Amino acid sequence: MANQRMRKANLPETLGVKPACVMHTTAASCQARLCGGCPNWTAMRTISRRVLRMPSRLAGHVNNFAPAYWVLPRHNSLYDMVRPVPPYIQSSTDVFYRLKDGEGALAYPLALGMRKALDAARRLDFDAIVPVPLSPDKLEAMELHRTRALATELGQLLNVPVREWLLLSEPVSRRHLMCLGLSRDYFETQYATKLRIVGDFNEVTDVLVVDDVCIEGSTLRLCCDAIWEANPACRVTATTAGQMMVAGCQEKRTSSAGPREPVQAHQYGAYGADVSCRE
Repeated sequence: MANQRMRKANLPETLGVKPACVMHTTAASCQARLCGGCPNWTAMRTISRRVLRMPSRLAGHVNNFAPAYWVLPRHNSLYDMVRPVPPYIQSSTDVFYRLKDGEGALAYPLALGMRKALDAARRLDFDAIVPVPLSPDKLEAMELHRTRALATELGQLLNVPVREWLLLSEPVSRRHLMCLGLSRDYFETQYATKLRIVGDFNEVTDVLVVDDVCIEGSTLRLCCDAIWEANPACRVTATTAGQMMVAGCQEKRTSSAGPREPVQAHQYGAYGADVSCRE
């Protein structure tokens, strides 16, 4: 079944075509789904699994994790950096924040990157794609539902149905709570008490959870835990458009043949800053 579905994945017919790209202006070419052969899209390198380190609060709570692109914390400045920002990271960061600010057309090129990351992880076959829920106050304010937009595009690329089987009963904001000086543990407790299952996870055995960005993995962890509580036999994979570049998110080799060790905050200057309140 897996091979059958993977052969039917709805890859764009334009993968070998180089369109006139306006990703960095109006993003009309993205909205038309003409990104496959676009040099601007291909220049946004996906994260190499050789250097990816499992986020600290997600480890042990998901079967697979496949983020697409590195993203810098929003309030970084180039002069704060010990090392210059590679152009491909700056590009993926810019595209991500434009989606975050409401440019829904950019969901497609980011979803293409997510599919590429899942392919590298050898995880393309799922029974359902489940987006992380949007806080109800943001729904009421008619903000772009970024995880739904990404999940919808990814569902079309993978030929997998999207199921909004998770929701929040009340507003909860990690950034707001952290700005009040409350801990990540407090946020996770609040989020878990407000997270509701509104679908039957016993109908599926392999689920893909979609979020727009991962910092340390708290939100994804709670969503994956909820799915496993509903169906302990379910295999759960998580993917995000972005992985925030914070301390410990990468690994490096100490020598060409030696072991890897975590990249420390000072090696990227402000990359390792606490983005809980400022992001």
